Amino acid sequence: MPKAGITMPPTLLERLLYAILVYGFFFFAYGFANKNIPVSICRDLSIAFDYTTPFVPEFIYFFCFSYVLMLVPALLINDRVMLRRAAIAFFLLIGISTVIFFLFPVYVPRPDFTVDSLVKKLVALVYRGDRPVCCFPSLHVSTAFLGSAILFRRSTAVGWLFFPLAFLTALSVLYVKQHVIADFLGGFALALFLDWVVMAKPRFQRKHYTGPVKKSDREFADVRSSISHE
Repeated sequence: MPKAGITMPPTLLERLLYAILVYGFFFFAYGFANKNIPVSICRDLSIAFDYTTPFVPEFIYFFCFSYVLMLVPALLINDRVMLRRAAIAFFLLIGISTVIFFLFPVYVPRPDFTVDSLVKKLVALVYRGDRPVCCFPSLHVSTAFLGSAILFRRSTAVGWLFFPLAFLTALSVLYVKQHVIADFLGGFALALFLDWVVMAKPRFQRKHYTGPVKKSDREFADVRSSISHE
């Protein structure tokens, strides 16, 4: 039988499993930590820079977009191995962050404001559902940048399309006073580290299937090859 190097796209079931498992683990792990870490044992990492950063409630829309960025790889990645690696990267990101939340508990001071507009109502809603703990590293920053980095590996054009949204999402944590600059930098560093370890390191690079190829798979590979050369 002839051998060929082909990569298969993820099935719909695999995409759904990615979304369910990543979202499920995120909300379970973060929710458990956020509920059980008392503010009394937390430290404040605020510095002078954080006190000069204004409260801009309109950034709450970008803040909420981080949940979308976790889902985008399931929609746009067309390589089964890459999607699995993306899931592993997000699982490690959430797991490592949760451990740090308990070992190094941090809280963020929140501003007092009058709820006199729709956008401030949304901020107040986020504040009620998300206690000011589990701050370092920022999961909103790390999920935004990790999702963007993974999309760059899918396609440079797709990566550049989503990078501005990821950057604004990460920046929003400072302006809605959900995090301080130390949390931002910690989340950014963790995202880059996991992208390098899981997605970029040679031992984790995707391996092409080189075994016997069924007729249907060979036809699929021929179609992909013809499309890539058009």
